Amino acid sequence: MTETNYQTLWADHERLAHEAFDIDMRCGADPVAWNKAARRTLMAFLADLYVEYWRPTYTLLGLDMPGTLSVLQARAAEVHHWPPNITDDMDKEALFKALATDFSHCPLPARAIQAVEFGLGNLPEKRDVVDRLRAQAEGHQARA
Repeated sequence: MTETNYQTLWADHERLAHEAFDIDMRCGADPVAWNKAARRTLMAFLADLYVEYWRPTYTLLGLDMPGTLSVLQARAAEVHHWPPNITDDMDKEALFKALATDFSHCPLPARAIQAVEFGLGNLPEKRDVVDRLRAQAEGHQARA
């Protein structure tokens, strides 16, 4: 995702999460609902970056991977050595859980981490999340 505007990508996912939790930012928001929306935004944002990291691997093999779900399904099947049809009925959240450990090996650009840090606002676990993402990126750079 070399040309990605991470702030815009975050904002797009945040808007969808706010709609899902019926949050109107002009009127303020219940902190519990806002925290749920922030976590959903984070999950969707990281899933997009993870998919963009892995999509070239599958397309190089000539596989058609049109959407986020198809890449997550292929990756989960590969990581867990499952037959591909096992992931057919899994939604994004279930796939995200199945790939949680694998996500920790996906490096994020510094600008993406900045978007997360800015976007999470006052989420209680914000510092932990941002620190882990930075350590992940640094660890990947050290191995490269």
